[in-house]
Amino acid sequence: MKASNPPQTGATTIVEHEMQQVQRANATGRPPVVFIHGLWLLPSSWDRWAKVFEDAGYTALTPGWPDDPETVEEANAKPEVFAKKTIGEVADHFEQIVRGLNRKPAIIGHSFGGLIAQITSCHGRLRTRRTTSRKATTS
Repeated sequence: MKASNPPQTGATTIVEHEMQQVQRANATGRPPVVFIHGLWLLPSSWDRWAKVFEDAGYTALTPGWPDDPETVEEANAKPEVFAKKTIGEVADHFEQIVRGLNRKPAIIGHSFGGLIAQITSCHGRLRTRRTTSRKATTS
């Protein structure tokens, strides 16, 4: 699983900040952890967990779904951006990211992101360290 950049094939495209996360993960040599958010959330929903894992010696990747808006404000202004994506398109997007990693990642998904994590880890028989679905917790 050696790749310097994720492949750019299929219906989705890896955006610049996602590619930078993959390159950073490959450069650090630390075990990567890919966090997949659920429906109606954004990658920033993983910020606190990403810090916990980074502090524990992992490299956290928090890619978005295809065409995710950058901010909550953008998402609220244009909620239709979340519609019209198939499960396969979303799983393919995360598969592209995982294939760009030099090391087998752990994949953690929340809610519907847990389903995407399971599909991604099995899709194309990707080599992953572990797949975990996570329930929401309140704090």
